Amino acid sequence: MTYNTTQTIGELAKQSLISQAKVKYQDGAIGFTDPGYWIELTRIPNRAALIRWVLQLLTKNWITKEMLEQFISAVCYYKRWNLYD
Repeated sequence: MTYNTTQTIGELAKQSLISQAKVKYQDGAIGFTDPGYWIELTRIPNRAALIRWVLQLLTKNWITKEMLEQFISAVCYYKRWNLYD
């Protein structure tokens, strides 16, 4: 990653986070590009459903703690849920 001297710290942090993202939002779904596992946001109507999806993801042998953290954060962001309520 190359850095431009006119970039702010916030822009650098955002670039770094985007380049490290394991979770993506695409066409109304949140998922993992590798291994290609997508969940439509309409299938997560409330926080209880989010917990059920996290439990489902925990059964996958490819899931990591970082991926789960990014998944939860992304769902809360796109659903406009306060993660810390």
